[in-house]
Amino acid sequence: MNMKLLVPKKVIADSDTFSSGKDLLDRENFATDLTDVLTSTSEGLVVGLDAKWGEGKTTFAKLWRNKLKADETKCIYFDAFENDYMSDAFYALTSLIHEIVKKEENRHLFNQLKENLTSLSKVVLKAGLKSGAKVLTENIAVKAGATFVEELDNATTKYIDERFESSESDKKVVENFKVFLSSLHEKLETDKPIVFIIDELDRCRPNYAMEILETIKHFLSVPNISWILVMNRVQLEQSVSHLYGLDKESCHSYLQKFVQLWVTLPQSTGGIANKVTYFRHCLNDMGLTHHYEDDSLEIHLINHYDLSLREIEQVLTNFAILENRFIGGKGFVGNTFPLYLAIIRV
Repeated sequence: MNMKLLVPKKVIADSDTFSSGKDLLDRENFATDLTDVLTSTSEGLVVGLDAKWGEGKTTFAKLWRNKLKADETKCIYFDAFENDYMSDAFYALTSLIHEIVKKEENRHLFNQLKENLTSLSKVVLKAGLKSGAKVLTENIAVKAGATFVEELDNATTKYIDERFESSESDKKVVENFKVFLSSLHEKLETDKPIVFIIDELDRCRPNYAMEILETIKHFLSVPNISWILVMNRVQLEQSVSHLYGLDKESCHSYLQKFVQLWVTLPQSTGGIANKVTYFRHCLNDMGLTHHYEDDSLEIHLINHYDLSLREIEQVLTNFAILENRFIGGKGFVGNTFPLYLAIIRV
């Protein structure tokens, strides 16, 4: 079998479910609980789904999207990192609403949305709304601490309000759009909130990530619409720090302005056993099964070094390279030593 040096990228098809063999970390119960939270209220929630890099956030997010759709919940998944080449976060997010309506093939509703979005886009373009970074550089000096966080948030809101208050008609356009958006679920003939999953937010350019947050807060946070922001919270806080020069505590407080509910993605309900299952799954996908025969060593090493899923993938890449160098010998040199070296290197 041809040996691969990289773990093949996992492809989650629209038909894949938590029971289709892709949920190696047994997170279906967590998905069910999270679904219950969203569907039990008509309030528009902005939820921060937090997990470290390499803990399977994207796999979970896509499988959960499929579960929501199977439960007849309108849901759109959006990879923010893949789209951060776009200079306009407002356009990117409103395109998602456009997409969910277009799928319904309701011409009258589509025209209503188009009319509302066209009017709102003109207002936003005329106002020149950008992220808090623009407000920061134009209106307030950089300084650390909780006071700055309040000033930044207030300055952003004031910047937007001033431009709308200068024109009563512009303000009315924004209000009309929010009314339309909050009643969209009824127009789509569902009693469940519409869910938008925004993935990889922490990997975006800092200013683009902040523009996404501010667009949701000021225009798209309405009843019956839920936004799930999938991220590594620590990394996103570093983006805030990079953009505004804030300390860790202030970055934490700043994100609280945008997210109403924080939840942590469980590492694995099966603990170390599921990580070992993932290790063996990747081993097989890379064609390394015949190069590794120890059934217990990985349990001790994965547990001892508390490897994340991403780190397991990196370990196997190094292991594959070492196996090529050692000509695939068996025993101590062929199995244990290359694996140990691969883990130490990662």
